Amino acid sequence: VATYLNPVAPELRNAAGDEVFLLASYPKEVQIGAVQINGVNANVVPLHDGDPLLQKELFKIAWASRYKITAPKSDKDELVLSYRTSNDLGATMKFRKISKSLYWQPQIDLKD
Repeated sequence: VATYLNPVAPELRNAAGDEVFLLASYPKEVQIGAVQINGVNANVVPLHDGDPLLQKELFKIAWASRYKITAPKSDKDELVLSYRTSNDLGATMKFRKISKSLYWQPQIDLKD
């Protein structure tokens, strides 16, 4: 399970505008290999219980290992996160970059 954090956590962005993800991979015993975003190698930092970044976690899976994934800024509208596990399974997740305004200022007018 992964979450693209840039639109919802501006405090995590750096001056370079890197792409930031929170990844939960399970079971804990299975390690992840090199992670890529759109084919570019990403930086992987294991997270431990109590890390403040875990407050951004959407689904809390007790038997998962958690990682902060950071990759150079991409100008593409779609981000593809991919990696292989220690038991040789591949994982690929696609994310669509969308405007921050969709999160913070929804323009939906609901009428009964």
